[in-house]
Amino acid sequence: MVIVKIIFKDKDNKEIVGFQIEGHAHFSQKGQDIVCSAVSVLAQTTIIGLGKYLCESSFNYSIKDGYLDCKLQNKLTSDENKAAQILLTTMYLGIQSIEESYASHVRILKEV
Repeated sequence: MVIVKIIFKDKDNKEIVGFQIEGHAHFSQKGQDIVCSAVSVLAQTTIIGLGKYLCESSFNYSIKDGYLDCKLQNKLTSDENKAAQILLTTMYLGIQSIEESYASHVRILKEV
């Protein structure tokens, strides 16, 4: 199962400050797993977007087999934070949609 942790700034769940994805969906064999691919594409596209709209020191990430971690830094400008929230919220909505369709393969956890 793919576990997706969405990290919020506070208990209000209004501002996402990071995410962590761990595991494999095991929907199909490696290289043909559409569920794992869908989650990966959303996460990696979000990182590409963050790289385009934020300066390099505004976030950090790590990618390994079956693991991806991304966190915003505290020094975002107002415009950077707005762009980051749009990207992160869109990713979150996409993964929620995948979770609804493939609940036995993807689980979202919220963390503060």
